[in-house]
Amino acid sequence: MKDLLWPLHVAVNPSSYKREIFPEMGEMTVKILARINNSLELVCKKLAGWILILFTLTISVQVTLRAVFSYPLSWAQDGAVMLFIWMVFLGAPVALRQRSHFIIDLFNGRVGRSSLFCDVISDILIFVFLYVLIVYGSTFVKITSSMYYSYIYVPQAVVVISIPVSAAIMTLMNIENLVKDLRTLANIGAACEGGVRNG
Repeated sequence: MKDLLWPLHVAVNPSSYKREIFPEMGEMTVKILARINNSLELVCKKLAGWILILFTLTISVQVTLRAVFSYPLSWAQDGAVMLFIWMVFLGAPVALRQRSHFIIDLFNGRVGRSSLFCDVISDILIFVFLYVLIVYGSTFVKITSSMYYSYIYVPQAVVVISIPVSAAIMTLMNIENLVKDLRTLANIGAACEGGVRNG
């Protein structure tokens, strides 16, 4: 139980950071994780950008053919939906790492340790949400592997698999965010303790 609750313990008692947090994860491991996430973020950005271009072209061609030539493409709607879903789930890890998702601030004006403590709690809850996405997303992939789109003979699992893939990438991103939050919290705690001693 102590191992499961160590982020809360460090958040409440930042001075224990150096003694207890990540005893087997050194500075080099954290840097390697950051490099992996940098590469994953770049890949997600590139793929999402190309998918956006394909999505725009598909919609533009569909609208033009329908409006001008009265010849709609039967596969365009399914194709656009597939591209849009992949684009969303490729953008989600980038948004998580950059902390650019919509945030509801329930505690206006919170600063210092209280703010970081809320961030740590948020990181932990995100892990729970990602676990659900990975487990049930994988199950959904199996279910949809035998289901096909109406006009495109492609299994729906090709699109659904974007859910667990995105969640797995976000898990790595969130580990990095949690480490950063705990380190910042520990630094603030150490600074406060040093100020008290000097005072």
